[in-house]
Amino acid sequence: MPITVSTREFNQKASQMLQLSQHEPVFITKWGKIVGVLSSYEQYRQQEGKSLADAFASGHEAGALGGALNEAFDDLLAGIRQHSSKMRETHWGD
Repeated sequence: MPITVSTREFNQKASQMLQLSQHEPVFITKWGKIVGVLSSYEQYRQQEGKSLADAFASGHEAGALGGALNEAFDDLLAGIRQHSSKMRETHWGD
């Protein structure tokens, strides 16, 4: 059963909430709306790994990871190609 506490209760019982979060997520509410979730570090790491793995396994182009990442990768790749071309010209006289 999910654990839900108000921000006030969370502030008063932070240590206890931290202990509870080692077993299941603790949802923190303010004015009846969830504003945060406290979970164990292990749960967090598992979720982070899934997110990245899901992005790569999605079968989509690298764009699934986001446009900014795509642009940065393209810029890096262009720089490597330009550097490689200059190196060939310098060493082999092409």
